[in-house]
Amino acid sequence: MGKAAKAHRAKVAKRNRKLAAEKYKMQNALNKLMEQMAKQQDAEKTEKELNISVGGSEVPFNVVTEDDLNSIVEFKEENQEMFKLVESEIDVQDELIEVKNEVEEEE
Repeated sequence: MGKAAKAHRAKVAKRNRKLAAEKYKMQNALNKLMEQMAKQQDAEKTEKELNISVGGSEVPFNVVTEDDLNSIVEFKEENQEMFKLVESEIDVQDELIEVKNEVEEEE
């Protein structure tokens, strides 16, 4: 085999390695995409399964993670004054309802 044939064979081998590497990259990208789509479909399916049917209408049911709970607790700790005001409002409303019930009972 001559020099030209060896050079040509080397170029072809190099090209084939490059094509194989590109094919491998594309296959990996496709696999990752398919995996993400499968996870998304599973999440959507789980979400649909968690909906609760009440009186013929669907009510969404959300799963709360520990991170969600932590952020809620942090928010409540940061805004304690607001929650105290809301609680006092609720207490006042409860007292008004009790007074209204007492008045209605007297009548």
